[in-house]
Amino acid sequence: MAEGEAFLREIIAVPDDDGPRLVYADWLEERADPRGEFIRVQCEEARLEDCARRKKLRSRAKQLLQAHGKQWTDSLDATGAGNEFRDPEYHRGFVETAKMSLRFFLRSGAGVMTRTPLRCVTLTSGDSLLPQLAQAEHLRGLRDLHFLHNEFPEADAIEFVQSPSLANLRSFRLHGYRIHTNDFGRALVGAPFQNLTALDLGFTRPIAADWVETFLEAPWLHGIESLRLRELSDAAVREVAASPRLVKLKDWDLSALRLPLSAQTGRALAESPMAARMEQLKLEGRWMDANGLRALAAGNWTLLHYLNFNDAHLGTAGVQALAAGNWPALRVLNLAAAEMGSTGLAALLSRPWLKSLERLSLRGNNLTRQDVLDLIASPNWSHTTDINLAENQLTREDAQEIQQNLGRIGSLRAELRRVTEGRGPALIHE
Repeated sequence: MAEGEAFLREIIAVPDDDGPRLVYADWLEERADPRGEFIRVQCEEARLEDCARRKKLRSRAKQLLQAHGKQWTDSLDATGAGNEFRDPEYHRGFVETAKMSLRFFLRSGAGVMTRTPLRCVTLTSGDSLLPQLAQAEHLRGLRDLHFLHNEFPEADAIEFVQSPSLANLRSFRLHGYRIHTNDFGRALVGAPFQNLTALDLGFTRPIAADWVETFLEAPWLHGIESLRLRELSDAAVREVAASPRLVKLKDWDLSALRLPLSAQTGRALAESPMAARMEQLKLEGRWMDANGLRALAAGNWTLLHYLNFNDAHLGTAGVQALAAGNWPALRVLNLAAAEMGSTGLAALLSRPWLKSLERLSLRGNNLTRQDVLDLIASPNWSHTTDINLAENQLTREDAQEIQQNLGRIGSLRAELRRVTEGRGPALIHE
């Protein structure tokens, strides 16, 4: 297999180029190896926009993966420790994303990366091994590095984020991390993240403005497009919104568990230069009164296509204030547990920007049968293909009547049936 290994080396050397992958696919198909067809199918699928041809290719790739995927994945790990190499994701014919223990990555990661262009790794467990990871040469080959619920000692974390081996990363994620001292903030400022575009610091404790002030000194923030900074205090959110370094930020998750945002902060977000380029904004669990939402909605959100207020308990007045804004590009809106009631829903349905929505979550909003029927009859939600009506005031009889009405909406029927029938009892509250 020396020739086959030469193909793999070239594919790994230029992972963004389809050319070497398709040459290898030809070579495999000449030898009646189904992996060749799989590579070719996934490469074509990746180039296409959503269409009938792409769906057909995806279906064929799924068939081939079901038939041969275990064999292909098992061949990546010479040690046979498959239970430590999990959730592989194939892209353009090869595993590029996987989850594994930190110990496995240190022991076998370099070998795996000679057999597939592995670029995104999520590491679990192995909290005591972070110093060894900082020295691992094959860490330089990763594009995305994610840690999931790790509890690293602070001194190790500070040393790690300054490792030169992180210089090639595009995405760095510390999900559920508990350490956010000023020393760690200063270490992040000096991290070699010159190529980073996505940063996830999903902290589990409230973050004060002084920590954020330190963090915002990082010179590499100018390249950040996606930022997840959970549990920021009200003042800390304003610090980030006013930062002159975040010139490319367009995806911001500032969710928190029951941390309120003031009207002053709503205004700061709306008046920030970020508003005009923001595409996704996530404020799960953020309590915000009507004045704050009115200030937020006054911003120039011309590119925003995703807005998430899940579990934010906005109330009727809050939803009315939000609805009064102009959201011309919005495609996905999550108002689950907003407690809007009939009056809030009526305000939402009166707004013409609702016509652009494709997905809408109204879970847990005390909506009645008549509310949902009014929603279905409204001309302002004609493009919505996915709606969540779970946990509202609907009986089984109500659900049946609603389903019959949904069935009259022509092209929307299939997607809406999936939501109501496929999740069945989730629609019903008795």
